[in-house]
Amino acid sequence: MYNYKVSKNFSMNIPFEELIKYNKTCKINLKSTHHFETYEGILIYVSHPQNKEKFYIQLGTDEDGIMYEGDYGCQDYFKEIAIEEGLKILYKYRELIITKSDLEYMILKNKLDEDIIRIEIK
Repeated sequence: MYNYKVSKNFSMNIPFEELIKYNKTCKINLKSTHHFETYEGILIYVSHPQNKEKFYIQLGTDEDGIMYEGDYGCQDYFKEIAIEEGLKILYKYRELIITKSDLEYMILKNKLDEDIIRIEIK
């Protein structure tokens, strides 16, 4: 497993490494909204070793790294993929959001006409 940076705000009753080791797959939501602590957009759902319900733990990402977002069941229609691929997607999404913010800051600092850059993946 790749050494993913875990957010300093990651707060669960199980360490990140143990949670991921338990999961071979995850489900992914690419249109997630209403995040409380993480960037809106992408969440992965994993299972907890001490609970029978599958895919109810939400993991997102914040500026520090991968973070526990909450316990809220997963929709059946979300695609199931390998856990390593889900983590890679989540981590790349984090890098994209940070880079976008850096670009917006540079544009604003240089007093250019636009201060918001819209990114769409189609």
